Amino acid sequence: MIYATKPVGKVVGEFDIDEVISASPNKLWSSTKEFAGITKQRFNEYFDGREVAHAIKVKDARRYEEPPELPSVLESGVAPQSFCYLS
Repeated sequence: MIYATKPVGKVVGEFDIDEVISASPNKLWSSTKEFAGITKQRFNEYFDGREVAHAIKVKDARRYEEPPELPSVLESGVAPQSFCYLS
């Protein structure tokens, strides 16, 4: 599921994971830059000092017509820092 931060503040959709790609940051950028959605500078800042970088290849993304509020999906109602598991 995908949560959009404020000002939206709702769960806007979901997607299936095709695969997790792990490689050196340089190799990962080369294979994902077309779809990464960020600049090379931001990518390099994020993975600075790392030998291995990871990316999620998205498959079958779906946008909700009526996005639910976070508390209806996550009991705490608090957005996770990066991800969390849902039951």
